[in-house]
Amino acid sequence: MVGENGGGAYVFLFCIAMLVIGIPMILVENVIGRRKGVNALDAFGGSMNGKPVAKIWKLVGWAGLLGAFGIMAYYMVLGGWVISYIVNIIGGNLDISSPVDGMVTKNFFTEHIENSPWEIAFYTLLFVAVNQWILVKGVIGGIEKAAK
Repeated sequence: MVGENGGGAYVFLFCIAMLVIGIPMILVENVIGRRKGVNALDAFGGSMNGKPVAKIWKLVGWAGLLGAFGIMAYYMVLGGWVISYIVNIIGGNLDISSPVDGMVTKNFFTEHIENSPWEIAFYTLLFVAVNQWILVKGVIGGIEKAAK
């Protein structure tokens, strides 16, 4: 649909922006992290010892931390939704053997996601627990094994 409705230009410009802005920002963030060798809050403004501009840069560190926390919270809930869909597909509550129209998916979303907050809370906590377990195991024992 993107190509049919003229959205291809947007996707093209988005990809260019990611190359021109996104990659340099990631590189700068990595350089700051390696050079300072401290946490994100202290990397921005922590070594300026009393200079007035240090407070502004400290706010930049807090903004990055709060942004990461917001993104994490968003993806935790999305992970709960995915687990809910998988469980309901395996349980036979959502048939995906044939093409599914929009009304079927809307009704399923309303019934299982919007109207059952405890179910989603359970799946979200399950998602968080599995991720925590993988992270506690470390890079080699957890992340690499889970990715296989």
